Amino acid sequence: MLAAQGLALAACGRGTPPGETAAAAAPVEPGRTAQSVMPAKPSVDCSLTELIAIAEPDEAVASLGAIRPGMTWEEVEILLSCSDDFARVQNGGNFLALPATSGEPRQLLAASDGERCTPSEIPSPAERVRAGAVLGPCADAGRFRYPYKRVSDEFYVAFAGVPGAERARGLWRTQRFERDTAPTVEAARAAMIEQYGQPSTQRAAGENDEDIYLVWAKDPKGAAMDATHEDWRTCTTVNPDFEGRHVWSVACGLTVAALLETAGEEGQFVAVRHVGILDQARFYRDSQEMAEALRARQDGAAATPQRQRLN
Repeated sequence: MLAAQGLALAACGRGTPPGETAAAAAPVEPGRTAQSVMPAKPSVDCSLTELIAIAEPDEAVASLGAIRPGMTWEEVEILLSCSDDFARVQNGGNFLALPATSGEPRQLLAASDGERCTPSEIPSPAERVRAGAVLGPCADAGRFRYPYKRVSDEFYVAFAGVPGAERARGLWRTQRFERDTAPTVEAARAAMIEQYGQPSTQRAAGENDEDIYLVWAKDPKGAAMDATHEDWRTCTTVNPDFEGRHVWSVACGLTVAALLETAGEEGQFVAVRHVGILDQARFYRDSQEMAEALRARQDGAAATPQRQRLN
């Protein structure tokens, strides 16, 4: 993709987060670490959820549950934190390759269900390098401060824009199902078509011909796209799985992508459902604005000592 047309993550998927989004850590008791008492969710006012949910967006947009592109950091943080679906909601750290800045970046909110791993379940450094070691789910905290186990629902929201006025531009949700609760492929596909309309394309995905990849693509003006559009290939490469490489283009509008990983002898059940939504052109422009604002902040900080010496 041409540099003028698209942006890609420099470091995709997992990374080291700077910490929680809000709520100061509690005093540390003897024998406990600050990490062990850090709250799993920020302190928010859940009475605001109804007001946020009923607020009309500027235009009709696709959503994942109650979360939709265009929401502020504070709105998304409240909705995720007050949802019973998620046990933890935290600042996920950097998402874009942007100039460094002091303090926590507001680029990514991460949420999931699950149970916190106990200290004894977290592999030691020696266990991590042992040949043939099976580390399990407690070996990697991913975008979170502390590892969790039995995670079946993950939600990520990427933000861009002038710092302090960031807007959600990318949403991803991955849900893993047990066999007795798994929806059928037809039910899952029908539910998405009811929500997003007829897909622009659907096809077999990856090595498993029974897995299904669906895309709903629009141009920057909101018109639906099909395979005859000159930017079709560029605009239909949205990755529905957060743990992967992400590319977006100023030539594309709101795009929804879904991957249904199937199970069963004939692939009739959904084992994993990935859904990604990218407001591509806005994400591109807002990312540029964010980068420019951070560079200006850097330049201002660098010039301050010089001005002080001149005074």
